[in-house]
Amino acid sequence: MNPELMTYKNRPLRIAFAADARNVHTHKWVEYFLDRGCEIRIISYREWSIPGVEVYVHSIPPRGLMAIPPFRQVYTASDYARVRSILRWADIVNVQFIYRFRFNMVYKGLPRLVVSAWGSDILGIFGQEEAKEEAYWKSYVLKEATELVALSNYLADAMKRYLPTEKKIHIIPFSVDMEKFDPSKYPKKHESDKVFRIGFVKGLRKIYGPDTLIESTRVLRDRGYNIRTLLAGDGEDAEDLRSLAREKGVHRIVDFLGRIPNDEVPAFLAGLDVSCMPSRSESLGVAAIESEAMEIPVVASNVGGIPEAVQDGVTGILVPPNDPVALADGIAALLDDPGKRLAMGKAGREYVKDRFDWLNNAGKLADLFESLLGEN
Repeated sequence: MNPELMTYKNRPLRIAFAADARNVHTHKWVEYFLDRGCEIRIISYREWSIPGVEVYVHSIPPRGLMAIPPFRQVYTASDYARVRSILRWADIVNVQFIYRFRFNMVYKGLPRLVVSAWGSDILGIFGQEEAKEEAYWKSYVLKEATELVALSNYLADAMKRYLPTEKKIHIIPFSVDMEKFDPSKYPKKHESDKVFRIGFVKGLRKIYGPDTLIESTRVLRDRGYNIRTLLAGDGEDAEDLRSLAREKGVHRIVDFLGRIPNDEVPAFLAGLDVSCMPSRSESLGVAAIESEAMEIPVVASNVGGIPEAVQDGVTGILVPPNDPVALADGIAALLDDPGKRLAMGKAGREYVKDRFDWLNNAGKLADLFESLLGEN
């Protein structure tokens, strides 16, 4: 069944997204609203081509002549004027992730501004202290917003710190395409394969805890488990993690696969016994949700919004962060009990279907947009 078209004043609804044009979540939102017949423009900090969408790259001016203050000011004024023209064109402006903070002045006075926070835009950069100017511009754009959206209750609570008065925050989490992440479409790991496969699908950055998983791999190997740890992702800590694997003597059973395209993630997950998310900070935990959709139980850190993504003892096991032994214990509890792995996997898919189904949650944002229009 084709989705109902979204119109405004007897024409297609116009949406301007301020979002990273290269991000997979941006692509999902764009695809959904294109299917609903909307006209879309994107204001992005990174170049990327999306069929059927105009992408305007808002960026700092080039070096050379434009670095000289008078020329730079002219460039910035022209750039901001172009952005404002896109914002005025739109019926709805949706900020997907709050970017460079002084830039947020362009949103002043917009009649229908929906600000969707993703995580680090509110929580800050892991391990770095927040500057006063940064906090000011976060508060500015949140106050300017007509409606606010967070992807978890945990993130919504963090947003409230920047709001001087009570303001409703809609919870619309990142979600999973249940048809795409369908375990029945992929071959399961064969029972004759006696190697337990432990998977990690995140950036190779300290905040996500891949170092903890590598140390847990050593603990499990020393306990006699026949395991293989598969790290799917890239990031600035990749070389340090390879060195750590060699230092711990597990480099032959830890595979660095690099970044896997999103279309290939379901097949990767289907071959796992356990999925791990040993993050030190997390606004929700999309990788955990995708694993659960594929009926793979999750062992994850009990931090941030992860408890909203993983039901401890039902769809997975929550453990303290920064604790390789606790993580190893959680993994071992699943490796030792095939029945538990199966039951948690089945429960995980039902949990995702109930709370994180993509079409249901995308529809919530569409409903929010329509509620702002005043007419259809």
